[in-house]
Amino acid sequence: MKGKTEGWLVSLCFFLYKIFFLYGIERMKNMSKQWISHDGKAHITIALSANPSQQEEYAASELKNYLEYITSSIIPIGDENTPGPVIAIGKAAARLGVTAGKELGEDGFTIRTVGDSLAIVGGKRGVIYGVYEFLEKLGCRFFTPTCEKIPSIPDLELPQIDDTQVPILEYRYHDYIDFGQYPRFAVKSRLNGSMDGSMPIKEKFGGQLSYVWFVHTFERCILNPDEWFDEHPEYFSMVNGKRIKERTQLCLTNPDVLRIAIEKVRAALKEHPECRLISVSQNDWRNNCTCPECRKIDEAEGSHAGSLIWFVNQIAEAIEPEFPDVIIDTLAYHYSRPAPKHIRPRKNVCVRLCSIESCFSHPFEICDDKSREVTLPDGSTSSFIHDLQEWAKI
Repeated sequence: MKGKTEGWLVSLCFFLYKIFFLYGIERMKNMSKQWISHDGKAHITIALSANPSQQEEYAASELKNYLEYITSSIIPIGDENTPGPVIAIGKAAARLGVTAGKELGEDGFTIRTVGDSLAIVGGKRGVIYGVYEFLEKLGCRFFTPTCEKIPSIPDLELPQIDDTQVPILEYRYHDYIDFGQYPRFAVKSRLNGSMDGSMPIKEKFGGQLSYVWFVHTFERCILNPDEWFDEHPEYFSMVNGKRIKERTQLCLTNPDVLRIAIEKVRAALKEHPECRLISVSQNDWRNNCTCPECRKIDEAEGSHAGSLIWFVNQIAEAIEPEFPDVIIDTLAYHYSRPAPKHIRPRKNVCVRLCSIESCFSHPFEICDDKSREVTLPDGSTSSFIHDLQEWAKI
């Protein structure tokens, strides 16, 4: 009986030893981890600089809001001198040796773990995008303005991250109605554009890239035929040998038209210094000019985009010294959709390729509907997929 009791006590002691030993190992592991939240308490502070931008303040508030949802802990916000582990936002990350370089632009960001802390830096919008990217790495998803996935992780460890992203597309906009009605959702989706500025993205959300003029600007912004045609019919399209006033385009090889366009573009940019985009683009119908000079360029280029790019390039060259950061936007649309053979858009010209004529019932590359094709100067036709591929080359 005594031997059995001693054996039972030895087994119990060994069992308890294993429990405490394993508990100790686990406790040591936990102590070696850097937690954002553990055992119902925050183990890290969000740090801002002494003079944060409004975008940095917004990024910090969003990070605090979502981390508290995720962990059910109160996450404090401190300053750049706050001791201990931090998630440093924007300029406060300099304490960790991480800064936002010019290569990030306005929309790029870096997320980097530094020891027991994390740095999130970026450009004007990029610092906000960096916070949303970090939250997505933790499992958050922003599906719609009213539908989000936020995981519940009471014990949340600080992950090891070293991620830098700079968007390839400088201007990002989508016509989906929720993006316009809910700018905060647009920011979560990394959009930074607005069609006409009627539903702007607030400055604290990072603001937006704005157009001075937005598409179809020949008549609306440059030369209205109601004002100019009677005295100067030569400023407008020649169609079938006759200058037309109704549903007309501009004569792009007329030197006065070019001079007036340059003057109006320059004046519009001076009036709106906050804008970096301006559209110099055809009206929303056909009737391109077929006068001898315009036709000569288009035939040589194998596309009616030839005279258009020739015209827009000259405006872009003229305004570049005064407005080096401005992009002149134009359309590849209807008759100007096919790419030109030789002429190339200048570095400050952007072509907006339009697929409006295309069939959307099946992939572009297998569409055999000839009515969707665009007629070239030589009378042949071109499909949208061919035009897309040709523009991509230049």
